[in-house]
Amino acid sequence: MQLACYLLVLTLLPGNWAVTQFTTRQELYDKVREWTNGNAAQRQDIAVNQGYGVISDWDVSQVTDMRAVCQDLTTFDFDIGSWNTSAVTDMRFMFQNAQAFNQKLDWDTSKVENMAYMFAGAKAFNNGAAAPAIQPLTMDTSKVTDMVHMFENAEAFNQPLGCPGACSNWDTSSVTAMRRMFSGAAAFNQPLEWDTSSVQTMMYMFDGAKEFNQPLSWVTTNVQIMEGMFKDAEAFNGAINSWDTSNVQNMIFMFQNALAFDQPLDSWVTSKVTQMARMFSGAAVFNQPLNPWDTSIVSNMQGMFENAANFSQCLASWDTSAVTTDKIAMFDGSGCPADAAVLENGLLDCGCPTTTTAGRDDCGVLLDHALLNKKAKLAFISCHKYSLIQGNEVTATPPWRRIAGGAPWLPFVCLGAALVAAAAAVKAWRSHRPRLPYEALEEEAL
Repeated sequence: MQLACYLLVLTLLPGNWAVTQFTTRQELYDKVREWTNGNAAQRQDIAVNQGYGVISDWDVSQVTDMRAVCQDLTTFDFDIGSWNTSAVTDMRFMFQNAQAFNQKLDWDTSKVENMAYMFAGAKAFNNGAAAPAIQPLTMDTSKVTDMVHMFENAEAFNQPLGCPGACSNWDTSSVTAMRRMFSGAAAFNQPLEWDTSSVQTMMYMFDGAKEFNQPLSWVTTNVQIMEGMFKDAEAFNGAINSWDTSNVQNMIFMFQNALAFDQPLDSWVTSKVTQMARMFSGAAVFNQPLNPWDTSIVSNMQGMFENAANFSQCLASWDTSAVTTDKIAMFDGSGCPADAAVLENGLLDCGCPTTTTAGRDDCGVLLDHALLNKKAKLAFISCHKYSLIQGNEVTATPPWRRIAGGAPWLPFVCLGAALVAAAAAVKAWRSHRPRLPYEALEEEAL
């Protein structure tokens, strides 16, 4: 109140009282901190004696760089929405970790090129509104190239970015990076009708955006990294089968714990992807065909379908020749049957038609897993079930010979398993029981 009275008196005094202009980022950076941390007397000194006026009226029209100006000021919550920002080109980190800040911003951002981390960690920011009130954040983003981490952990933010009609949606045609843009933005769920044709990385873009579930009809031709893009996006179930993924190289964690996601992805081009580890891990309801995918250069499939409890699709056509990770354990906790057979490519048969589930020519690959892993043990038995009982051909090179070089004792184990399996099969055939012969084999082996 005392400060306001001083300013009122000054405006009534005769003569020309000039407001001090800010000209550099450092000057503005320092005064913002002095104002935020100062008491009434200190703020009065800044406003009156130094001639800057109150913070809401500061003349920042000459400032071109506002990088980190309010960064880490956890109590900062002043009305600065009327600042003239028409000359600013850099707003990186501007409100990062300004945890109390929630003021409406009507800024001219037509020259801004970088908005990375701008509201990251601004936990209360909702453009001056209290939920569920709508107050769009309208900005000219036509020159912005970098939006990485922009709303990361802005937990309260849920406002439209632009608006239809009189104002427009954000122009993102120049943006090349959107990494973690909404990561941890737990409340955000607004339309994003954006031009993403220049974006190259969308890594962890919606990671932890628990409420987000909007259509994303995006051009993704230039995107190379989609790692963790929808990780922990618990509500997302958007149709994205039309995306161009022909240049994507990394899909690790992409749908991990995306609890609601169950949309077709069979049209995706995956010929350049090398990393698919835990891609659908914990995606509890996902069960869509993926057989058409080109996986010829994928080297890492570790835990790819781990705990994807509903997944039971045939992957017989996948080329796994480059895979160096465990092809059996990657299905742990999935919807794959416990006694699933092993396909020619070394993956488990989670749901192939019987006509395409050929007996595994070479079961030896499962033996080392069978000694340690129950599911692999059942798969090993199932492998012999198909090859010995259903009449499928067994490889010309028996598994005990192929694996003999690795461990001298393994041939005896494998030979013993084969003899037990054969004996059980003969016994079942002779008994003419109505049940299937391999039941006896499984009982005997288990």
